[in-house]
Amino acid sequence: MLLFWVVGKLAPLFALLALGFLSGRRLGVDEQTLRDLGRLLIYLLVPAKILLAIQQAEFAVTWEPVLAAVVVVAASIAVAWWLARWLVLPAAASSALMLGSGFMNAGSLGTSVADQFYGEQGFLLAMLFYITVQALLYTVGPALAGGGREQLREGAVNALRLPLIWALLLGLALNRAETELPAAAETSLEILGGAWKPVLLLTLGMQLSRTRLESADFRHLLPPLVVARMATGLAAAAALVLALGLRGELAAVVLISSSMPSAITTYVIGAHCGSDTRRLSLGILGTTLLALVTIPLVVLLAKAWV
Repeated sequence: MLLFWVVGKLAPLFALLALGFLSGRRLGVDEQTLRDLGRLLIYLLVPAKILLAIQQAEFAVTWEPVLAAVVVVAASIAVAWWLARWLVLPAAASSALMLGSGFMNAGSLGTSVADQFYGEQGFLLAMLFYITVQALLYTVGPALAGGGREQLREGAVNALRLPLIWALLLGLALNRAETELPAAAETSLEILGGAWKPVLLLTLGMQLSRTRLESADFRHLLPPLVVARMATGLAAAAALVLALGLRGELAAVVLISSSMPSAITTYVIGAHCGSDTRRLSLGILGTTLLALVTIPLVVLLAKAWV
């Protein structure tokens, strides 16, 4: 059955996530260690994977995932803004809702799921979506979190410094020029890039292990976040897939990436710019736990639809 096939594909990802969670609780991994692991991923492992995958890709990089990311982020932020006004939330709580709703975990979860089901092509499409979301997070995110012009300017500079973007551009240049890398460089990139998924999922599990879920806050925070992040994201993606007539892996990756839970990186922006970090951390954990149920359902939907 299709359901068992989907669960079987997702089981290794969730197992690594659970192992990271248990390791974080058991080993008492501190914040600095998690930052170091995050830098390792951002500056070495994921760029190596992107560079080699795009350099060797045999299909044209498409613009639809970029457009989808922009549309889904904008729609989710708009719904979160309306919900914050309807619920009469204070400023810090409103910014936390908009950050957690607008920016999804298209990286550690989205790219992993796409790679697991659609291979190299799915990974590349999901990475285009993810890089766009990250660029928006570092430019628009500080404004949503209550930062001023200085934080907005700093965010734009940080977005341009993302190694992911430069790895993407270099990979495209090599691909278009039909230039092969030296054998030693290609082997090194294969080794580095091969480690991205386990390290990323273990790190995500460890980060989640540091958040304590309190039932009262959970009941108040999760419903509007689920509506604005997961439901709105999926609805906006479905509308875009229908409007553009997308099919196959492209449509599936757009649907899957758009319905991911809140991104952990929103916590960094929120903490820097004065958002309600407690609400952010609870929202990240709550939506990620819920994603254990929603991801298989969305994958099944994508398989049946496209």
